[in-house]
Amino acid sequence: MSFLGKILIVAQVVLSLLFMCAAGAVFNLHVNWRDKANKTQEQVTTLQTQLTNDAASLNQKIDGLTQEMESQKNRADMEVGKRQQLDQQVTTLTQETNSLNQQLQRQTGLAETKSNEAEFRQAEAEQQRAQNETLGDSLDVEIKNSVALEDQLSTLTQTHTELTAQYDSTLKELSTLQKIVRSYNIETDAQSVAALSEPPPKVEGVVRDIRKDQANRTKFVHITLGSDDGLRVGHELDVYRSAERNNGRAKYLGRIRIWSVTPDEAVGLVVEAAKNGIIEVGDNVTTKL
Repeated sequence: MSFLGKILIVAQVVLSLLFMCAAGAVFNLHVNWRDKANKTQEQVTTLQTQLTNDAASLNQKIDGLTQEMESQKNRADMEVGKRQQLDQQVTTLTQETNSLNQQLQRQTGLAETKSNEAEFRQAEAEQQRAQNETLGDSLDVEIKNSVALEDQLSTLTQTHTELTAQYDSTLKELSTLQKIVRSYNIETDAQSVAALSEPPPKVEGVVRDIRKDQANRTKFVHITLGSDDGLRVGHELDVYRSAERNNGRAKYLGRIRIWSVTPDEAVGLVVEAAKNGIIEVGDNVTTKL
């Protein structure tokens, strides 16, 4: 073997070692990015779970307040009904008192005109007077009860007003939370949230179209997979360029999160972009990495 051949052999060995080192570095970089993406997904899942629990707790609180308000309203209606009954009783007693007074007047007139019946009429008048005093005492008691019921009704009305204000405040808080949820495009449907707790299915598709931001970076990716393939809003997929389209070597390009989905296609938001690659039409998307 000539000296030139030995030199070529040594150069080939050195180049092979260099290629092995480069491949190891690329593999380590891919593993680091994948671990970081998994941690980010876990954080998002935790936040979504916390938000769901907070929304459920808020709904329970609203239901409790609504039930309590209805109970207080029913009690107020019952007290109003009792007061009306007492008012009717007072009216009846007043009419009876007036009637007794009229009878007393008639009896007094008869006593004046019939002297022979004066003692009997006087006794009868005294009896009527005693009845009037009894009715007067009953009327005083009923008036006191009516005043007490009015005070109780006033207290219930104030409690109802406070509960109504608290209910309105709770509705405003719920409206604010719903706006926050919509601003972050967080899924609130119970079935969709339950689906996000499961990992996405093993699928593989192709980038159909892309949309760039003002900095000319890819922001949205239109892919050939949809809900019929098992994808849901919030699922994440890796983007790579196959070896056939990259001079015999596959290339990792980033990661997308599903933003909207239809039965046969979906749009994903780029949440992770590789520094040495740009997502283009025709690149592959997958959940198998």
